[in-house]
Amino acid sequence: MIKKTIVLLIVLTISFSLSFASEKIRIGLDYNKNINSVQLSSQNNFTAMHNNQIIYPLNVKAINLTKSNNFHLKYDKKFDTLEDALVYVELFKGKGFESFLHYTGNYEVYIGLFSNESEMMNAKGKLDGVSYVYPNGFNVLVDCNSQIVFSFNSTNNIDFFTGHIINYDSKSYRGAIRVKRFQSSDLTVINHIDLEEYLYGVVPKEMPVEWSLEALKAQAIAARNFAVMHLGDYETLGFDLTDDINSQVYGGVEAENIRSNQAVDETKGLLLKYNDIVAATYYHSNSGGQTESVENVWQSEIPYLKGISDEYSENVKNSSWEKTYTLSQISLQLNNAGYDVGRIYDVIPVSISENNRVLELLFKGTKDDVVLEKGDTRKIFGYFDIKSMWFDVKKGNEVRIVNSKKYYSDGITSQKIITASGIKDLSNYNAYDIYNGESIKSIETRISNITFKGKGFGHGIGMSQWGAKVMAERGHTYEDILLHYYSGTYLDRR
Repeated sequence: MIKKTIVLLIVLTISFSLSFASEKIRIGLDYNKNINSVQLSSQNNFTAMHNNQIIYPLNVKAINLTKSNNFHLKYDKKFDTLEDALVYVELFKGKGFESFLHYTGNYEVYIGLFSNESEMMNAKGKLDGVSYVYPNGFNVLVDCNSQIVFSFNSTNNIDFFTGHIINYDSKSYRGAIRVKRFQSSDLTVINHIDLEEYLYGVVPKEMPVEWSLEALKAQAIAARNFAVMHLGDYETLGFDLTDDINSQVYGGVEAENIRSNQAVDETKGLLLKYNDIVAATYYHSNSGGQTESVENVWQSEIPYLKGISDEYSENVKNSSWEKTYTLSQISLQLNNAGYDVGRIYDVIPVSISENNRVLELLFKGTKDDVVLEKGDTRKIFGYFDIKSMWFDVKKGNEVRIVNSKKYYSDGITSQKIITASGIKDLSNYNAYDIYNGESIKSIETRISNITFKGKGFGHGIGMSQWGAKVMAERGHTYEDILLHYYSGTYLDRR
């Protein structure tokens, strides 16, 4: 029986190592959540791998991984080979004890799944050459067909690979699934996948697949650059990028489409560079007709991320928008965000970039004023409500009849009144005394709502996706698109 296992191991090591040993990226699928167990399934059998080498062929199509909080015994000898370790697993099973492999870089043999220290100590009295194993907060158990056959210390990066699609949490993924457990934490689930195959699941989530192939190719290169630039962003959690808008949206196999896969394949390995360095290819939905310079949004100046005129993004979806708030709604948003402003009574743009975006927005309140800088307004009020920082502030006025204590709304902007000193613009005054032939009524006006009337959607840096669409439709290539939005860059193989 053991000899047959060895033969299988040799064959699998050759085939799986060749198919899995290419450039990889780690995508965090689930993390910082209450995950105690992970169920994986596939059409092929699972194999546990470490550093692209097989450590244990599990020979089942479904596995369950759980946090180990158990006490165990372990045989005092460590083994370099799976063959030798399996001999002792069977030996302890023959003595009536549950036994399985444990991997820490070497093979160990664990005995028992004890719920407390007393159970563990009682079992030790029946065996020679074993020692105690206390829960350590890193161990993960692998259950195959309702039997624990394998466990590992997750400080070692163990990949579960089948050579086929793996199903997890109602989604399907290429590559391998890695499960980590940080000190006494819940489980973190990571898709360890080839970079190009990762892009298969990104491009169709970031750009409609029915758009022109040249636009999709530009998106593929921008997404590849982004991934390479941000490798290790979440290293403390054991992965490179998230699968959501915090990095790039990644949908796994279900998101894939033949057209977007073609765009990835036909640009395979291509990166946009500037002075031999991989460029930061930020992109957004629509520039509204003018992109923004990166220093006006996030960081220091970058030569190829300067604001440019972008006619291709005009008069298309999301090129213009507006959002109206009452002053009460604005006050609530700011107070909930931690600004003790009281009641807001005016909103004033303080500074505007050379590319038309508001850099500083002043909110005047009864308790305090606050100035929101750069993208903080969108962060507080919502990225889908304040779609960009390119906007005008329009103020709606409310008329208040003081002596009757009655309020009513009226749009008074641009209306005129006749006074003793001539015709005046009503919106330039805050208070009026009106004589109706019998009595004088005091009337006041104040701002009742604020309308943000804007252009574009997104931060405005780098490539406008709608602009790329229009450029492709007008006959431009993916290279034309990229060089338009990232001035001074060039394409190169990694």
